[in-house]
Amino acid sequence: MIKKIMTKQELEEKHKRNMRIITIILGLIMLFSTLGYALMNVEETPSSSNEKINYKGIEFLKANGAWTFTYAGENYATTFNPLEVNSVNSTVSVSIQKSLSDFYNKPLYFGITSIEDVASNGNYELLRGLQKIISKNQLSCIDNSCSEDYPIKNCSESNVIIFKNSDTNRSYVTENNDCIIINYAEGEEVKSADALLFKLLGI
Repeated sequence: MIKKIMTKQELEEKHKRNMRIITIILGLIMLFSTLGYALMNVEETPSSSNEKINYKGIEFLKANGAWTFTYAGENYATTFNPLEVNSVNSTVSVSIQKSLSDFYNKPLYFGITSIEDVASNGNYELLRGLQKIISKNQLSCIDNSCSEDYPIKNCSESNVIIFKNSDTNRSYVTENNDCIIINYAEGEEVKSADALLFKLLGI
């Protein structure tokens, strides 16, 4: 069988056709490799904006800077999760007998000693968790020396929560009759509030 002799022009066209086919094949390989790598990363890399932990059977999901969870049919949001509150480097100890039932349909007072206490971040953090069960919340003076025009409440008659700068370098929550006193170390006011909420919930 005699092999057909190809002209120079036919050889060039064949070469170009083969190069186009090889280019298309390599392009497809690169495309599918890139897609596969991207999909693999999506599946294996946890999203930094949607962290998730499981603590005592409760799922905590972090989104938009807050940890959200459902407990006893109610939805809650906190700045810290229980693992962060009870971390090795920063544990907030909570020694109280009260539970969430002590606040149902009752007024909650935040005791203040100065105008700086009015805009307490700890107050706001606690209200996120307790506002659905209390009848109302109000600022109050805890003694007659208070210069603000708020009702005077004491620890023997009302649910009062008092935030105080800790006299040590650790945060701890104690109880005095109906008062809960949150002694927070520097920078741990909100974390201490979350620790109290977890304790009241029994988490």
